[in-house]
Amino acid sequence: MYFQNILTSYELPSFRYFLSTLLVAVSLVYFLWKRTKEWKLIQLIPGFKPWPVVGDMLNIKTDPVEAFSDFLCRIETKRQDGISIFRLMVLETPWIVIYSADTFEKLLNNSVNLTKSSEYDVLHRWLGLGLLTSDGAKWKSRRRILTPGFHFSILQDFMPLINSHAQELTDKLMRNACDVGGAYDIYDDIALSTLDIICDTAMGTQVGALSGGHSKYVDALNTIKQGIDDRNRSLFQRSDFFFSLSSRGRKVNRAIALTQKFTLQVIEQRRGMDRTAGYEGNKKHKPFLDLLLDCTGDDGLPLTDSDIREEVDTFMFEGQDTTSSAIAFTIYLLGRNVEAQRRCQRELDDVIESRHDDLTFSHLSKLSYLECCIKESMRLLPAVQSVARQLSGDTQLGQRFAMMEVKVILAKLLMNFNIESTQTMEELGIRAALVLHPSNGVKVKLSSR
Repeated sequence: MYFQNILTSYELPSFRYFLSTLLVAVSLVYFLWKRTKEWKLIQLIPGFKPWPVVGDMLNIKTDPVEAFSDFLCRIETKRQDGISIFRLMVLETPWIVIYSADTFEKLLNNSVNLTKSSEYDVLHRWLGLGLLTSDGAKWKSRRRILTPGFHFSILQDFMPLINSHAQELTDKLMRNACDVGGAYDIYDDIALSTLDIICDTAMGTQVGALSGGHSKYVDALNTIKQGIDDRNRSLFQRSDFFFSLSSRGRKVNRAIALTQKFTLQVIEQRRGMDRTAGYEGNKKHKPFLDLLLDCTGDDGLPLTDSDIREEVDTFMFEGQDTTSSAIAFTIYLLGRNVEAQRRCQRELDDVIESRHDDLTFSHLSKLSYLECCIKESMRLLPAVQSVARQLSGDTQLGQRFAMMEVKVILAKLLMNFNIESTQTMEELGIRAALVLHPSNGVKVKLSSR
């Protein structure tokens, strides 16, 4: 007890001294930051009146749907006042929000501003430093390696596969949702169908998600995406250390381990098989994974399994969530605009002889009005609602592949169904997650044509 009292009496002043020193240091940094040229320039940009230290955090609603809606309302008010740039302070870190197309174009066309924002850091444990999350020399190298994989001639090979999955989705909706009278939430079915497509095209692996297959892998992906979304809305959980200590963090990390193990197993299997046999003779598509296995880096050496996993998992994430969102929102908007929907259907009837026919590249090139509707939907409800850069654009790969997939699925559905949306925009409960997401699903009434 005597030695404990001595230790306690010794440690308490030391702790107080440390705390006082830390407080003085933080206050000094804060004081100097407030007097820098950068701070003064930032204050000229319109925004909230920030609170000391916490910035604008107290002005942001806690409910994600309400927060996104409130933010859009504030942006629209500024836009009507002729203001195209907005300041948001997250603690003492300034976020400059740009929502003018002209200003945004200047930023993306600037070859200097390629450094990804810290918002992407929460993806590193899952995706590593793939094309989405890397920058600088690695980003340029990976982009050079991956670009040939999206050549027109390669994309054509995926058409039979996409047609097959689109028909599977159509058949399921015909059984479960068509002419039933009530509304049916199509969002999950669309998401599972696009997951099937991306697994088949990216890894050459059939998971059968739409029919209930590989449920552990599907559940793990959903756990990861929900966990990352939660982290982005919590300053405390943005730290890898603190997040890993939480029950949610441990659950997400287990899910990440499961999905990465699955991808690495597929990589190992395809390394050990004859991947060239049958590509031409059997008209078999060449998966994105096989293209990576045949690639070499700037050093002339083959990509490692870890390198390949990063890009495959990145393609899986970007290719599935964005396309399912684009398809669902386009269906929703066409379901509210009967005239536009009928015009799409007339175009499809003119271009394609039978609703049972598979679509070809030639068909897709003639569906100009459908493509206009898709692009207008993506303008109104963009899957990727924001792009963040740390000031010190980015050209996405796979846009042609994504448009091809979206067109085929929408064409199949519009050839077979008349669609009526049953929700208002507010009832969708749109939230800014990893992609723009309808919290309450997309509920429609389907009737056969």
